[in-house]
Amino acid sequence: MGRHAMTAALAIWAVIQRIGASALSFLGKLSPCQLLCIILALSTIVVTLDRNHWKHVATERQAQVVKLQGELATISAAARKAEADGARISQQLKDKNDEDNRRIAGDANSLRVRGPGKSLCRPAPAPTSDGTRPAKPDAAGPALPPDDSAAVPWGWLVQRSEEHDQLLAEVEAWRTWHDEVLNVWPKNTEAAH
Repeated sequence: MGRHAMTAALAIWAVIQRIGASALSFLGKLSPCQLLCIILALSTIVVTLDRNHWKHVATERQAQVVKLQGELATISAAARKAEADGARISQQLKDKNDEDNRRIAGDANSLRVRGPGKSLCRPAPAPTSDGTRPAKPDAAGPALPPDDSAAVPWGWLVQRSEEHDQLLAEVEAWRTWHDEVLNVWPKNTEAAH
């Protein structure tokens, strides 16, 4: 601490002591009734200041409440809009699904085997002279029944298609795996050793 700062601190301390001593001597000359009036005045001032402080705090809180209510109203409006959009999208999906079902039902009606609009099916190959049916290759599947009651597509054809799709997916998965391994495998095998 510098010399000037020390001098200023001592001067301030002296002023505080003088004021304190003057206040004590002033208060010592007062009657108890006057002291009571001073205490009541000071407490009234403190209560008024405290009340003003809490009024200010209450005003700030009220402003925060109004702001939060505005934000809540905005969020609530956004939620109502999202709910309406969800209902609209749901209705659109339902309408599209209903339209697809009507189209599928129309396509299914055009593939019926019996009744009006029945589809044409080839008859089964005629039996040979000895009463047996001609041999058919495995890939072609069984022949159509002679009474035109087969459904299209045939079960064996669907099964073959599913097997083909599964095998194709497996081959594609292996190719993808192989390409990924080649991408991460060190290009120079001597650098890896």
